[in-house]
Amino acid sequence: MKNGADKRKVFDNSELAEMMSECGSFAPDEAAVSNATIDDLDADTIKLYLMSRFAPVFKGKNIDELNMKDYSLDAMAGTIIKGTTIEKLPRNLHFIHPDGKINVAAMLLFGKYTQRWLPVMTAKCISYIGNFVGGTQFRDKMHDMEIEGNLLHQFRIIMNFFTRNLRKVQVEKEFNSIGELEIPYESLTEYVVNALVHRSLNIKSPIRIFIFDNRVEIHSPGTLPNGLTIEDVKNGTSMPRNMFLFTNANYLLPYTGAGSGVRRALEYNPNAVFLNGVEDKEITHAANEFVITMPRESNQAGEKSNQARMNLVTRKLTKKEEDIRNFCSVPRTAQEIMDRLKISNQSKNRQKYITSLIELGVLERTIPEKPNDPNQKYRRKK
Repeated sequence: MKNGADKRKVFDNSELAEMMSECGSFAPDEAAVSNATIDDLDADTIKLYLMSRFAPVFKGKNIDELNMKDYSLDAMAGTIIKGTTIEKLPRNLHFIHPDGKINVAAMLLFGKYTQRWLPVMTAKCISYIGNFVGGTQFRDKMHDMEIEGNLLHQFRIIMNFFTRNLRKVQVEKEFNSIGELEIPYESLTEYVVNALVHRSLNIKSPIRIFIFDNRVEIHSPGTLPNGLTIEDVKNGTSMPRNMFLFTNANYLLPYTGAGSGVRRALEYNPNAVFLNGVEDKEITHAANEFVITMPRESNQAGEKSNQARMNLVTRKLTKKEEDIRNFCSVPRTAQEIMDRLKISNQSKNRQKYITSLIELGVLERTIPEKPNDPNQKYRRKK
């Protein structure tokens, strides 16, 4: 507040930027990153993005994730558009400004050392002993460091943090069956991707993820944009805050469809609670963030919940998932499944159409003890 008689509120730069973003006059994900060039982007991540975005082109040339390392970025760009180089293609895709500066979205998606230019675009993960953020005992504090790297790298580290710190519960009658996370992996994936892609880029604070004895919390900087309400989000309304980043992140991060992802996550885990801009200093909530809280269950309750979730999902498989299940009545390779769907055999598609069905108990590996065995096949689970 100003001193004296003038009591008008003084906004800081982040608040002004957020207001400009809301009214459409400023897109922070398209802003230029000073002094950064295409040499500061990671070639392997760019290749994964191109393989996903232009999958039909590469499939026609028999280029996949297994042999893409044999192709330079220039060769891959030339495969997409004849005569194009990797210097030109990102300009055509609007990752590079006419003056040669790359934008924020490019640095977030492909950066080698993203935090050199965007130091606050990080995540912090802590697993506490107890139920309060003020606790001094930790099960896992990620070495007291914030998670850095581009968004794909951050996503993988965060999901590893969950699988390392959440309990596994049995979802089948067989005692020795593989357990599933007490909070459905599918829900965690959706909420983590949302936090990474839809966070406010104007607020200078990290994504915060806490595991307590009785709950898990995911804190995303920035409240819901453009007048969205929690009910809107639950009903599948989608108004992406960072439209350019969101559109392109779909080719790198697990994506279930605009608006439908949250609804699907709630089917897996209906007990999740959303809070928008509710400050509670005694707990962990700040006034300028969106928080998702997921209760943790006892092992016994978790078994019942996960069994019910499996039954629910089995009844609600998509047409493609139903087709895969039936197709795998006899063991099939990943390539055969991808060919059946007429999509490329890349990790994103295998995660979406094979791994997810394994996690749901719909498919199983023929060589379960060696998931990456070259002779691996997948069959319908009895």
